Amino acid sequence: MFSAMTWMKKHWGSNKEAAGMALKVTSAQLKAIFALSRKLGMDMEDLHGMAYRISGTDSLRTLSGREAGRMIEELKMRCGQPAIKVGGGAGRATEAQQRKIFRLTCELGWNDQPERLRGYIRRMCKADDVRFLTPQQASVVIDGLTAMRDGDRAERKA
Repeated sequence: MFSAMTWMKKHWGSNKEAAGMALKVTSAQLKAIFALSRKLGMDMEDLHGMAYRISGTDSLRTLSGREAGRMIEELKMRCGQPAIKVGGGAGRATEAQQRKIFRLTCELGWNDQPERLRGYIRRMCKADDVRFLTPQQASVVIDGLTAMRDGDRAERKA
């Protein structure tokens, strides 16, 4: 069996090189790193030391996209800026999705009946609460609640 990784290794070199071909640090990431480091008053020696600690190389140009992202998050934390939170945790619905679900339940008149929402989530996604939904499951719940709100389903609104 000829895998994609074998093909990349044969044509591009080692696994590290193959993995980094498409995931090199972007110019936007480098700009963010330099801007945040200036804000913190870091010199180039400090910046390269941080890059070495994170990636094992002191060159910023050889960072992978993921390593650059970790560096940006650490610099943001040092600046006191909130880190970008993509979701409610690893594999969890985003905060925006959770807010949308709660807004739809209020529009449906379920805001004083939390057990209704839990029951709906249990029936549709086999999860116990909004906090435990994956992004895909949250989309299913949002679609269903939106359809109920718009009258596209035979379910009762209140």
